[in-house]
Amino acid sequence: MTDQSEAASTPLALTSVVASGLPTELGKPTAAKYYDVPAVFNRRPDAAEMAGLRGADGHAQLVTAGYPDVTLDVQDRRLVIGNTNLG
Repeated sequence: MTDQSEAASTPLALTSVVASGLPTELGKPTAAKYYDVPAVFNRRPDAAEMAGLRGADGHAQLVTAGYPDVTLDVQDRRLVIGNTNLG
């Protein structure tokens, strides 16, 4: 669990992409156009933050920004951004 004081005092942010979680074909002509991109949070998200990322409101913001097919899933201290690419 996230310490409540940590969640309240430290804004949730992404720190890096997990290169080992990217497709091995990346950069090759056979690479898929879209794939999952795992990224690391600076801390463990709390329950409300996870609900916001996974829920309808989070998806509505992606749609408004022009990314209707992108998905978000929280897995421990990682955000898995689905159906996207590094571009």
